Amino acid sequence: MTHGEVPIGEVAVRSDMLFSWLKSRLTLTSHRLEGKTPNTVFLIPMGEKKVTQPLDRISHVSVDAKPELRRLLIGTIFSLLAYQAFEGGNVVGGIVTGVVAAVAFIQAPSARFVVADASGKEQVVSVSILDRQEVERFAELVNRQVAGVHSSQPAVSPTTPEVLPASGATDRMSQLAQLHRLHQEGALTEAEYENEKRRLLDS
Repeated sequence: MTHGEVPIGEVAVRSDMLFSWLKSRLTLTSHRLEGKTPNTVFLIPMGEKKVTQPLDRISHVSVDAKPELRRLLIGTIFSLLAYQAFEGGNVVGGIVTGVVAAVAFIQAPSARFVVADASGKEQVVSVSILDRQEVERFAELVNRQVAGVHSSQPAVSPTTPEVLPASGATDRMSQLAQLHRLHQEGALTEAEYENEKRRLLDS
């Protein structure tokens, strides 16, 4: 943690519906958001996936639920193998492949903690769908902190000087039109656009 950085919130939730000892950890500080989720190979932990993003680069975070197609595919394949094993009289093989299929299907429903930056690029931390509500509450905390960080910054970046008030030769309507264009192109966030528009209208 850097100098002046203050911890704000943290949540540790299951990254997997079936194997509750595998935890995803989300940490929020005054400067950044960090997410860690374990990588596993056949249920064996093999390092972790890490997501780190400064708050001033985050547009918003969200939580959604989507089935993992890879696990659905594995479940379907092993279901067919189990069926073939039972048809061929291989009871042990049928039971083993049937268990693998069941595990894959149980694990397929999952939730995602999605971190989006201003360019629309997304980073994802996988969490168990059983902990979705807890993660949604954490997402609300993150979005409030992000909004506070953006509102405390200058409304206009030095890289966009064209939206600054110009000489008397440029009227207010022209400035507002330029501001709207930059907002539509994604150069300004919603908060920056609203703040600068209000400043122009009040001037």
